[in-house]
Amino acid sequence: MNYVVCLKYGNKYSADYVNKLYNMVKRNLTLDHEFVCFTEDAEGIDPAIRIEPIPLISGITGWWYKPMFFNPNLGLKGTILFFDLDVVVFRNIDYLVTYEIG
Repeated sequence: MNYVVCLKYGNKYSADYVNKLYNMVKRNLTLDHEFVCFTEDAEGIDPAIRIEPIPLISGITGWWYKPMFFNPNLGLKGTILFFDLDVVVFRNIDYLVTYEIG
């Protein structure tokens, strides 16, 4: 399975950023995938987006949660493509999912 994931924590970026990123990916990724947002506040996020709760850890905030995407116990089995909420996707990104290291 292919996953496109993002992280929304706190109030720096609204649900609108998540929804716009989801729509850009939907338009520009033709391969089967699931869009997943890790957040502590899912209010206003498009219901088509899978929401996963952030495992809140004392002393950890914001972008410090990004290393969790390397955790083999994250619950996503397959290819994970992470995007920050402030990126713009304006053309096909299939190659980002199919790229093989090595």
